[in-house]
Amino acid sequence: MKYILTLLLVLLTGIGVFIMYENTQLSMRIAELEGDPTLIKDKPWVKKSDLGQTQATLQQQLDEIESQVADSLSTITASVTKLQDKTETMRQDIITLENKTAVSLKSFTDGGNDTTPSREVDTESAPDTDGLSQIQVAVYIADDQQCDNPRIELRQIEVPATMTPLRESLLRLIAGEGTGAGTGTPFPLSGLSLDSLSLNNKVALIKLPAAPFAALDDCGRSFAEKMIRATATQFDGVRSVQIVDSSTNDYIFE
Repeated sequence: MKYILTLLLVLLTGIGVFIMYENTQLSMRIAELEGDPTLIKDKPWVKKSDLGQTQATLQQQLDEIESQVADSLSTITASVTKLQDKTETMRQDIITLENKTAVSLKSFTDGGNDTTPSREVDTESAPDTDGLSQIQVAVYIADDQQCDNPRIELRQIEVPATMTPLRESLLRLIAGEGTGAGTGTPFPLSGLSLDSLSLNNKVALIKLPAAPFAALDDCGRSFAEKMIRATATQFDGVRSVQIVDSSTNDYIFE
């Protein structure tokens, strides 16, 4: 914007200098003709009466030029004003976008702080009177191992009474629990741990080390991802799941 205004200022200055130069040349020519009669004597076809007409014609042409320049300046000024308005609007849009991005980024990065899931999730698994809680973990059906669309089911298991069933379900899942006849699981994996779990606006952020998943083939990775998601979204308080590397915050499953 600064460079555009500078360019317009240089252009206007050039036009002003040109008008002053033409006006000066016109004045000098008229003065020359009026003050040196030999110029007319040497040119008998030039009449003194013509000088006035010539001067009037030239003055009219100069006025027209000045009017055109004034119109051009007005148009340029209006264009600059519009450009400034558009620039201000874009600046406000950029500020709004930056604020939204900052909020989203803060929401994502703050998820690294391990927090207790919301009450909406906790009440999904109220302790039984005998001191046990019923939670579910995902397994796959062993006779239906389709890599792209594996058949995943939730199996109920009993654990000691807990007020954090989401965390407990994920811990039991990666420990390989819940399997039985006709079912399977890619877990446990050496070095795999639940490093962080948080819940914000019904989005569960699960942080795990990515390295242990390198031991799985494509089918194993597909099963692992879908089983983690199925285990977390069994709760009404979880709408979606983000599974990221605890070291880099990169998504583990692309």
